Amino acid sequence: MTRMLHPEESEAPIRQVLVVSHDYGSRTICARMLSQAGFAVSEAENGQAAWSALLAGSCELVITDDFMPGCTGLELAEQMRSDGMTTPVILISGVAESPGRIVSSAAQMVVFLAKPFSFYELLIRVNAALDSFPTTAQRRTGARRQESVVGRGARQLGR
Repeated sequence: MTRMLHPEESEAPIRQVLVVSHDYGSRTICARMLSQAGFAVSEAENGQAAWSALLAGSCELVITDDFMPGCTGLELAEQMRSDGMTTPVILISGVAESPGRIVSSAAQMVVFLAKPFSFYELLIRVNAALDSFPTTAQRRTGARRQESVVGRGARQLGR
């Protein structure tokens, strides 16, 4: 039996997840389950609020409902990609045709999850998405390492 660790019991860094849905019940249940599984969870009620949260924080995964008023989950993912954000996105939808819609080249790194889904299915998708995406600390270390290599290369070229 697998036991889900609480953040204080784990030595691994706490991963930041943003849950986006206009449906209060779905959003809070999803957020509560992820929080109990050891994730740091933020919530947004629509695409605009999600965009503000993304610009303000260090989110490592976005879980979004697809069909929301104003801005769909897919539109949010496309906006993220066009702005250079590489954060993985799990797109939740109850519409059977949704996987066919996710062919946009701007929506890279988008994983589809059909409703209804179990918490187990959600955790599998969340862990797979996060495993393929470095932690915030790893990204910072990688950026410093890349800057160091670029700086060394520039010095070697006499710049």
